[in-house]
Amino acid sequence: MPARRKTINILIATFLCYGLFFPEHFVHAIVVVTHAVVESIASVLEELLMHGLNLSKFHSQLIIVYLGFGISLYGAYRFCKRLPDIFNRFVDYFRHQYSNYVKLVIENWKQLPLAKKIRSLLICFFGLFIAIHSLF
Repeated sequence: MPARRKTINILIATFLCYGLFFPEHFVHAIVVVTHAVVESIASVLEELLMHGLNLSKFHSQLIIVYLGFGISLYGAYRFCKRLPDIFNRFVDYFRHQYSNYVKLVIENWKQLPLAKKIRSLLICFFGLFIAIHSLF
């Protein structure tokens, strides 16, 4: 394995371990890095507007703020448009998991001997009877 690939794998493993063992610090670190990148891009764009178009600092900051607001609104709009698809994927996934679980329970029930089936049903019946009887 090349040294570069090994280094990348070590970095990925380090980030995964850091994220698993210290999730609140990991999320905070990601947010801080993202904020620094966004602020750097905004600063560069602001300087380009100030020097390239001879705008004042106020106007260039105003353009950057409204540009960021517009991008955020567009992202929220796109997310809301995709939300039904995301929801349907989750529903399909959980229905699939539930059907697999039901199949597994049915197979395990079929493999139980008759005496264990009767004992399990009696335990459930008497548990429900005691729970209902304790209510009154």
